[in-house]
Formats: sequence, structure tokens, C-alpha cells
Amino acid sequence: TMFILKIKLAVRRVLITYKCSRFARTLILMIAFFLEKINKYAEIILNKLNKNLHQFANCFQKLKICNTNKNKLTTKDNFMKKAYLIIIAIVSLFFGVRVSNVYSLEEKSLYKFEGNIENFFTHQIINRPDLAFNEQNKYRYNFYRDCVTSVEFERFLFEMRKNNYILVDIYDCYGVKNSVPCKKELYIPKGKKPFILSFDDMSFDTKNKGMSDKLILDSQNNIASYTSHNERQIEYDKEAIPILENFLKSYPDFSFNGARGIICPTGYNGILGYRINKDNPNFEREKEKVKPLIKRLKELGYRFGSHTFNHICVSDVSYETLLRDTKRYNDEIIPVIGKTNILSFPCGKFTLNDGKLKVLKEYGFSIFLCVGKDKQENFEKDCLYLKRHVLDGGSMLKYRRQLLPIIDTTKIYDYDSRV
Repeated sequence: TMFILKIKLAVRRVLITYKCSRFARTLILMIAFFLEKINKYAEIILNKLNKNLHQFANCFQKLKICNTNKNKLTTKDNFMKKAYLIIIAIVSLFFGVRVSNVYSLEEKSLYKFEGNIENFFTHQIINRPDLAFNEQNKYRYNFYRDCVTSVEFERFLFEMRKNNYILVDIYDCYGVKNSVPCKKELYIPKGKKPFILSFDDMSFDTKNKGMSDKLILDSQNNIASYTSHNERQIEYDKEAIPILENFLKSYPDFSFNGARGIICPTGYNGILGYRINKDNPNFEREKEKVKPLIKRLKELGYRFGSHTFNHICVSDVSYETLLRDTKRYNDEIIPVIGKTNILSFPCGKFTLNDGKLKVLKEYGFSIFLCVGKDKQENFEKDCLYLKRHVLDGGSMLKYRRQLLPIIDTTKIYDYDSRV
């Protein structure tokens, strides 16, 4: 880049200093133009390579393990596996291919998981319990029942790791074949159990009530929360996604193949603290502000899903209401978060109604996140229904016994803040 910049400066100096013929000037300008294009595309390629280096390194780590275990393999098998890994590494470096489970379980101490994949979800995190649970706050009961504090969410991550759970990506567990969801074979490290994590609502629409105002990117491209009325406005330990990112820096083994969570925002008041809904006169400006954040979240491995535009209970509303709501989500939110086949049912109320399912399928939805604990994985009517455990103030007490095989919620409950 510096070399090209120096040439461009030299070209300008020639044009200014010397009198050239029209042909010579045109030729020099064309050279400068092509150099500028080369510079532009070189930067794009370098950014692409930089973004995909972790996949490249992941493959060569697997190659190293393959070398370590070559005594267990025949010469031909070992050669084929090495060649395959090198090809995958190069492809991942240039095209960003997600690489997982590329060779047999004995070589990496993986095993085929065939049990129940646990599924948890929560909402926006309580930033300031002193405000959220204050008697003057009209939302205090909702916050107390439906949300967790930052302390509780961090304790949840620690307890899940202590209980040998690892975060897995929903698309490592389930795929789509001929437009119908299907289960994939999941190979994970021995001694570990998988779970999927998701976040519902995520509009950040209650300011000055004990919640963060929005998610932001700091100057180092890290995810943080921003709260205008807090003494410390930019924080890394008061909202779920920054907390998870910091946790993974300390315990990278908690995420399998770079898995993160699924963000399922509503749309009626924008997403992640940015008012991108068309009711807001500044929605176009807000869309431009949130795009770099969405891009960064996707680079880290977060997935996006719908939580409907107006947080409607799909099973209770009419066909016409669902159609209007889904169309508006598709028109206003999907262009920002990108296409998705995941929908999280508000209120946990799912539907099997053929007419309503037809609407959802026409807009590309076929994987549905619900609420419940019995038979958490159901394939019905060419759709996948996944039941999730709720991580909130009410459920930690109400369903403590049911959750005990997974996690002891008394160890994460924030008794000090919930007095």
C-alpha cells in the first residue's frame, strides 16, 4: 500500500512539474487510476484474509494433532487427512468457510453426542439493580421476573463451564436439506456437554430504568454497552454480549468452534438500542450507525433470528395480523440483520396452525425457538421446534428443581441485589 501511494505521489509530481503531451498525460492518469484500483482491492483481500486467519489457524492446529496421532493411522490415511486439511485451510483462508469436525473422532478426542442439547435464553441484562428494582420504577416487577442481573449472567457462565457444558452453534447442530430442517451429527470434546444460548427482545427501549441504552463498538472494535446516565457510560461487564466476550477471552474452551449466541430482536422500537423502525424519522441514520455493530457481531460468530416485529403471541393473533407483522419485520429489520430462518416465539407460545406456518415459511422461517423442558427437539410439519430453558429472576426460583440436573440456580441467584 505504501509503495503504491509513493508511485501515485510521484505521478502527481510529474504532472505538476513537467509539460506533457495529451497522450502522455492520459497514459499517466490511466496508470494512476489502475494503481488506485489495485490498492483498493489489495486492501479488501487483506481484510478478508485477516478475518479468516482464525479458521486457517484452526485447520493447521488439527493438522498438528493429526501428525501427533499418525501412529494410529495407516500411511495412506494419514497422507489423505493431511492433504484434506491443507486444502480446507487454504479455502477457509480465502473464502471464510466455517470448518468443523473435519476428521475422525479418535484423532481429536471427540465423540458423537447423541443426547439432549440443552437450550437457554435470557433477555436484556439489568445494568443497575438499584434503579431496576426501585419502588418508583413502574417496570420493577417485569425486570424482577423476566431479567437477570449482570452478576447472575456471569455466574451462569461460570457454573455451566464448571458443569462441563460448552457453547455450540445452532448450525453445527441443525441444518436444512431440501428446505426442511434436519439434525446434524455433532462431535464435541470428550467429557463435555453442548448447549445453545439465545437472547430475546434486545431492543434496549427502556432508558433511565436500570438497563443499558445500547450496544456499541469501542475504538478497538470491542463490543460494549453504553448508558448515558451512568457515571461510567461505556461498560464491558453490564450486558450479556460484552460479558460473554470477556468470559471467552479468559476461557476460550467454553466455546466450541467459535460458537456464540443467537440474537432475536423485536422491531417495534428498533434493535440493540438503535431506532431503525420507520416510525422514527431518523431511522436511516440509525441504520447506518448499527451496521458496523451487526457486522462485528457476525464476525464473532453471533447468529440473528426474529422475535416478531411487535412481540406478538403468534398462537393468539389472527392470520392477517401475523402476515402484517412478518412482512414489516422482513421490510424493516431483515435488511439490517440479514436473512435468517430462525424465529423465536414471543411469550413462548408456538403454533402448529397450517395457515400461520405457511406465512412464516414463505418468509424463510423454519427453525422455531420456544419455551419448555419436555422433549426439547421436535420436527413437525417440515419445521424444527426447539424448547428452551428460561434464565430469568422468576424461573431461577420456580424451576430450580427441574434445572438441577443442569445447573443449581441458587448458586447464581443475586440475593444481594434482589432484596
